[in-house]
This record gives sequence, structure tokens and C-alpha cells, in this order.
Amino acid sequence: METVSVNGVIYETQPIHLPKDYLSQFNFLDLGAKHGKMREWCQNMFGTDNGLHIEMSEEHIEVMNEKNIPNIQADISNLTFDENCVDFTVCTHTIEHLPSLKHIQNVIENSIKVSRQFCFFTWPFFDKDEYLSQYDLIPFYSTWDGHSTQITVKQFFELCQDIGIDEKNILCTYRERINDSNHKAILHIDSPADSDVWREGISLPKPYIEFEEDVYYETMVIIGCGSDEQNQNLFQLPSIGFY
Repeated sequence: METVSVNGVIYETQPIHLPKDYLSQFNFLDLGAKHGKMREWCQNMFGTDNGLHIEMSEEHIEVMNEKNIPNIQADISNLTFDENCVDFTVCTHTIEHLPSLKHIQNVIENSIKVSRQFCFFTWPFFDKDEYLSQYDLIPFYSTWDGHSTQITVKQFFELCQDIGIDEKNILCTYRERINDSNHKAILHIDSPADSDVWREGISLPKPYIEFEEDVYYETMVIIGCGSDEQNQNLFQLPSIGFY
């Protein structure tokens, strides 16, 4: 059996196919669900909490079982689905934990295949790490060993292009602009691995820099899975992009 390393833990992985007659009972999929918190978010945003939450960690699966949240334990990069089984798929702060861009591409491709309306992805904003490094700065999340694939927006769009997704059917937005190095998310570049946000008296001192380039906290991407017209209507909804 193959293995995959996620957050420093080695898991056994094998291909799993989830057929339409099973998935059709759910409105959405949550890939990399952790404790299933997106169930409440989907209820608030889209009026449904009827999702299947897929997670690798046994610990997280136990938490969801205690909360009676529908789930299965599986490697999201080794799943296949039938077409158009659920309305949408969410994958929040998960792809950066996958071992490679190829694993991420598998998740994107299968998410699009299984969804009728859209796919929603979020991950930390890694795009300006090189810019920040010239000032001896780094975002705290870029120090995490568990963020094994620190994917940029450009790389994400390239993966989408490789699998035939038209750029006009992708909406990219960002959450929380970081204007200067006083922001708690910004650390000195020599901070230890797996550092948390900056704290006075605990974290390494850092220089004060006002950023001339756009630096954000989080990247959010919505991929429309309907017709071009349906996708453009989707992108106009006020709830899309808020997380």
C-alpha cells in the first residue's frame, strides 16, 4: 500500500471511489474537514449543512463522530468521484498541507468533476514571501513544517489551466490586507519553525516596514462549475468570497 506524508505524519493511502448513488444524499463535500467547522459556515452562507466531511486524521474523525457530523476517513488526493454528484465542494486551508502540486491538482480536478455549481478553496497567502524576505520578514504560517506545498495564486491558476479550466470561470479574492510589519501575522525571518503569530516579549523583534506591495493574510478562490452565464451570476453573489 502507498503512503503519504501530511503534517509530518505518514498515512497509508489507497484509491477510493465514491459513487453517485452514495454521494447524492449530500449537498456538498468538505475536503480536509478537520473538525467539520465548515458545516456551520455552509449553513450560514448557502442554507445547507448537509455535507460529507472527508478527513485523514483519526483524531479529527473522532471529534466529528462525537458531534454526529457525517464523515469518512480518506486521503482527499487519492479519491475519485462520478460527475455532478453534489452542488458544491469546499476545501479550506487544506491544499497547503498536501505533499506536492500534483496532489493539489488531483484535488482540484476531482472537486470540479463532482460539483454541479462551484468549488471553494482557501489557503494562506504565500505570494509575497520573497518580497518580505528582503526585509528579514516572513508570515508566521510560512514557518510551519506542515505547510509542505506553499502554493501561490500563479501556481494555482497554472494547475487549473493544465486541466482545462477557463480563467474566466475562476474568481480569486483575498482576505485582510496586511499594510505593514506591525501586523501580528508578520515575524522576523529567523523565527523558529512552527511559530505562532507575533507576540510582544515572546517573538523575535522585527523591523517596522510599510509594505509597498500588496500583502494579504489569506487567498480565496471560487471555481464555477456551471455554464459561463451561471458562473458569472455566481460571482456576483454577495456571500461568495466571504469566509
